[in-house]
Amino acid sequence: MFLHVFRGRGYRDWTGASLAVARTTGKGEWLARQLREWTHDFIQSEKKLPTHLYGKFKSSILEHEDLAQEIHLHLQGKGKYICAAHIVQYLETPEMRERLNLKKPISERTAQRWIHNMGYRWKKEPKGQYKDGHERQDVVDYRQNVFLPRWLKLEARTRIWNTDGSEADESATRETRRARWIVIWHHDESIFYANDRRHLRWVNNDESAKPYVKGEGASVMFADFVSPDYGWLRSEDGMEEARVTWKPGKNRDGYFTTADVLEQATKAMDILNKHYPDEEHIFVYDNATTHLTRRPDALSACKMPMNPPKKNFLCEIKNGNTSTFVPMQDGQFPDGTPQSFYDKDGWFKGVQTIIKERIDKGAKIPDPRNRRILAQCKNFKCPPGRKDCCCRRILYSEPDFVSQSLPKHGCKARTTYPYV
Repeated sequence: MFLHVFRGRGYRDWTGASLAVARTTGKGEWLARQLREWTHDFIQSEKKLPTHLYGKFKSSILEHEDLAQEIHLHLQGKGKYICAAHIVQYLETPEMRERLNLKKPISERTAQRWIHNMGYRWKKEPKGQYKDGHERQDVVDYRQNVFLPRWLKLEARTRIWNTDGSEADESATRETRRARWIVIWHHDESIFYANDRRHLRWVNNDESAKPYVKGEGASVMFADFVSPDYGWLRSEDGMEEARVTWKPGKNRDGYFTTADVLEQATKAMDILNKHYPDEEHIFVYDNATTHLTRRPDALSACKMPMNPPKKNFLCEIKNGNTSTFVPMQDGQFPDGTPQSFYDKDGWFKGVQTIIKERIDKGAKIPDPRNRRILAQCKNFKCPPGRKDCCCRRILYSEPDFVSQSLPKHGCKARTTYPYV
């Protein structure tokens, strides 16, 4: 192109022609000077013309998919804690050096670059949801067949809200004309520490390091109820609220126990009955230990003796340093009538007798009189899905016993009034 322009100018202005060609490519005097030098070299010898290096650059051996896959598999075999040295050692083997024609081993810096290109990043290991029994078959069965259907039924009578806080039009189409609105209140407990701080911020170069206070410091806990309809649970004038402020610690307010949870729930119910009587209210708790406590005399098959015991079987009610003992509450026969677990003299009948009485009343459960049934499987760890493997599991699976509590690792929410 340079010679074509030069000839078009009548073989005049050698420098100007080169500069014009250079500027058509967005370059300047440097490229114009190079064009003149290349042309002189080409006139002297055709072999001196510079050639383009496209396609002749060195490529990484990671571009070979088979080799990259082999390195991936090698790193996976080293476990979670891999390092660049593992790649260096792998390629130093005689087999790999001969295969790749390596004259010298790769450096650790090169291996680090390869690890980065393979998608690895040096950072904290990502954490997912805690694995605490949500995959268990009894929990899955409860979630799918009890929790979710019940929640869906409740949602049919709850208000729908838009992201801007306004009530959605769909709320008017729900089943509220035949029943009152349902307001779902979620119980929340949050703990804050005196030494809580943000760890990321913009730091000026002139700032010097400051000593940190050791430990988390004193804590304060807030327990409250919140709903999408009203926010935090309080009266319309804001004078009454269900929030509890607690300073946990042995030498402070102590610890938030079941009795405190009950006291807060009672106070919340009083506020709702007084200020929001035209709606139905449901408290939703998580499965913290203090939220799962049942009545002291609630039905429980776990500790029931199989036969009438020498020492009567009663339920202990602790009150400070003293304890009182009361009979366990009555169960229910299949027809709904009450079943007392004690004879007319107030003595516990035993599990076998309780099961036999239920069978005589029409319960479809295994009869220990017809076949030998264990009192209890070892550590009460029964085979998955079995409800007839032992006598205690038979009672444990009865409707009146099941209604006492949720699965140990059940769904996070409890859509029931607490401790009814």
